Amino acid sequence: MYQNGGWPAWPPVETDEEQLASGRHNRQLLVGLLRSTGEADVELYGVWEGDFAKEPRIREDIPITSILMDEFYFKERGFYRVAL
Repeated sequence: MYQNGGWPAWPPVETDEEQLASGRHNRQLLVGLLRSTGEADVELYGVWEGDFAKEPRIREDIPITSILMDEFYFKERGFYRVAL
């Protein structure tokens, strides 16, 4: 979550195997969904309800494979161009 002008150090070291497995499963489902679009790239913007008019705090171009990494996380109000 964006706070005090930045993002706190993240991610914490997750040791709960159930949480790790759940996160991996969710990332795999997201990657599958993005790939199913048939597009060369997809743009994602993470915002809370009601924040749609706010400018992104960060812009990143990322390969889709980075989403599958355990240490990857989306930053709040981050705008991502994902290369498929």
